[in-house]
Formats: sequence, C-alpha cells, structure tokens
Amino acid sequence: QREALSRAHGAEVEQLEGEWRNKLDVQHEKHMCSLQELNTQHTHKLRELESSRRARERELEEANFRLLQDQEALKIESKKLEETLLNDTDHRLQAVRNMCSSLKSEVDSLKTVVEMKNAEIHDLRGQVIEMERLSSELEMARDRAKALQAKTEDLQAQMEKKALKERHLVNEHRLLVETYQRESNANKRLSLENEELAWKLRQREEIMSTSMPASTLG
Repeated sequence: QREALSRAHGAEVEQLEGEWRNKLDVQHEKHMCSLQELNTQHTHKLRELESSRRARERELEEANFRLLQDQEALKIESKKLEETLLNDTDHRLQAVRNMCSSLKSEVDSLKTVVEMKNAEIHDLRGQVIEMERLSSELEMARDRAKALQAKTEDLQAQMEKKALKERHLVNEHRLLVETYQRESNANKRLSLENEELAWKLRQREEIMSTSMPASTLG
C-alpha cells in the first residue's frame, strides 16, 4: 500500500509538473505571438507614415520652391513694368497698371498657396511627432516583453527546482518504504525463528519430562 501511494504520488507530481510546463509554454507562446504581431504592426505603420511623410515633404518642398521662383520672377517683372511706367504713354501706362494689378493678384494667390503648403508641412511635422511617440511606445512594449520573458524564465527555473526537490522527496520516500519493508521482513523472520525455538524447547522439555520416570526405575 505504501508503494502504491508512493507511485501514485510520483505520478501525480509528474502530471502536475507536465500540466504546469504546458501552461507556461502556451502562455509564453501566446505572449510572443502577440508581441511579434504588435511589433510588426507598429513597424509597418511607422514605415508607411515615414514613406508618406518623406514623399509629401519632398512634393511640398518642390512646390514651395517653384512658387518662390514664380513669385520672384513676378516681382522682377513688376519692377520692370513700374520702371517702364515712368517713360511710357498714358495708354501703355494704363495697360501696365492693369497688368500690375493682375500680377499683384497672382502674387497674393501664390502667397495663399504657399501658406497652404506651409500648413501641410506643419501637419507632416505633427505626423513625425506622432511617429516618434509610436516608436517610444514600441520601445516600451519591447522592454515590457523582455521583463515578461525574464519573469517566465524565472518561473520555469523555480518549477524545475521544485520538480527536482519533489523527485528527491519521492526517492527518499521510496527508500524509506523499502527500508521499512526489509526491517519488517527481518522482524517476521526473527519472530518465526523465536517461535520455532520456543516450540523446540517445549518439545525437549516434554521429552525430558516423559523420560525421567523410566530412567529412575532403571
């Protein structure tokens, strides 16, 4: 019965150890998959935002450069026309004034476009800040993942120590049971030998008691 209890206890310990290891492995696998998916999503989103930001920024910079060139050309042309006004006829003067007014309107329109482009550049900078924030969150998530990995490894080490200790206790219990059985068997043999000696002594006493009168008569 002790051996059966010992075997049952050892089997139960091994079963609990296996279940706990399986749970740890499943939890660790889920955590790593979730972290990998989060890392992939963040990296993909950051790459898309970075690519879109760079393309849009280049486009806006080129457009802004062209607008500035156009604005500078219009200023030069307007200056030339103003200089022409001083030496031209009234008819040409009126035409030039009208052209200057048109050019001024175009310059104002270009300023509006430049302001809009600057606003888009400001939005892109805001996206850059958001990307930096996402990068920081991703780094924090990686740090948390490392901490969880270390904790998981520590739990596994504790489980291995516990399992080793339990196996040691099971072995000690088995040795104690075997020792107890050997001593019990030895005690049984001694008891049987004592009973056999007592029976032989009784037999000898009976033989001696029955043989005493005959020897006396003889």
